[in-house]
Amino acid sequence: MRLAHFTHIFYLAGIVREGIAKGEVPLSPVHVINFPWFTSDFTQDAQLDWTSLFPGKTSLRLEVEFREDDERLVLWRDYAKRLRLRDDWYRDLTGPHLNRNERSWRVYRGVVPFTWITGAYFQPLRERLTPDTLREAAELIAPLNIQGRSVLPCQHLTEAEALTMSHDERMAGYSEPVRAALADVLNHSGPMRVFVPPPAHTFLDYVRGAIESYRTVVLRQFTLN
Repeated sequence: MRLAHFTHIFYLAGIVREGIAKGEVPLSPVHVINFPWFTSDFTQDAQLDWTSLFPGKTSLRLEVEFREDDERLVLWRDYAKRLRLRDDWYRDLTGPHLNRNERSWRVYRGVVPFTWITGAYFQPLRERLTPDTLREAAELIAPLNIQGRSVLPCQHLTEAEALTMSHDERMAGYSEPVRAALADVLNHSGPMRVFVPPPAHTFLDYVRGAIESYRTVVLRQFTLN
């Protein structure tokens, strides 16, 4: 089964090194399980329901080959039932295109090795990429030492911990101060919003330009502080 994982170019170094290991399954606004997401819908527009806060994450589509009998790969609709998500929270998470998303979204309950990635597509330049090109880009990005982490102040639970909590227990910590903190973090959600790479003709040229733009932004922020 071939599925897509959409990500930001700056996460490539970690993906090549560790596999696709990071993702967030929100149990509440303040509780998440760290499993990555995949989809059978390869179109960029179909991803906007869950990447609207992070537009850079629709630029790079990694294509992954899964075994049909891999029990760790679960349909989002079925996994939400297993987690006992309340209907209104499930609908909010799944987005306005509910019928489409619940058929196409999947969660992988583990780490996807880089060797399962068979290719990629870079949307801004409409360029097909090979695993070797992804590795080369990862080598360029690695010195930046950008860690894939949540921009939200969430508590990460294991699946076993999550299954012991009811929906009301998960939602109990969602207070006004927490909502204010979430809003503040989203308004200052890191360097991926504040740089625009110069025009490029190839993916690797784009990566080099993005790295230089990122370094310029970081240096400016350091100077201002």
